[in-house]
Amino acid sequence: MKSREHHYSEVAYRAVAKIASKDPGKLEEYKRVCHSFPAYIQTNGLRLAVAYFEKKSSECAYKCYLNDMGEALRVKAQDGTSHPCQPLSTNRLPSNFTAYRRMTMEALKAATWFKRYAEAYHMRAQSSSVVGKEENADESAPLAD
Repeated sequence: MKSREHHYSEVAYRAVAKIASKDPGKLEEYKRVCHSFPAYIQTNGLRLAVAYFEKKSSECAYKCYLNDMGEALRVKAQDGTSHPCQPLSTNRLPSNFTAYRRMTMEALKAATWFKRYAEAYHMRAQSSSVVGKEENADESAPLAD
């Protein structure tokens, strides 16, 4: 049986890898979203952080992040059934204070994994682009006699 942390790391890895492989240009924006979500939770609470991201969900990175976080937290549909593709939304947050606090802690743990993988993929993309630029510079440099 997998631990919750293991589940969070798998979901985060798949999500970041999918974005990095589909459109490397969107990786920078997704990384920024991954870094800001935990700060929003700690400053405003989970409900307001999710509400803010829902408001910004016209931008792809915010919408993707809420979908990915919903998968990580195994958010249940409004009818109570668990469906793997339910995005995290204010309608699906628990109304019970204890359950809400638990979900807040779990969201912070999951967000840590998203942040780690987004940073790692971003650093890898930057290092490969720097290596590519150096190789191109070497090829275009004139040979000295």
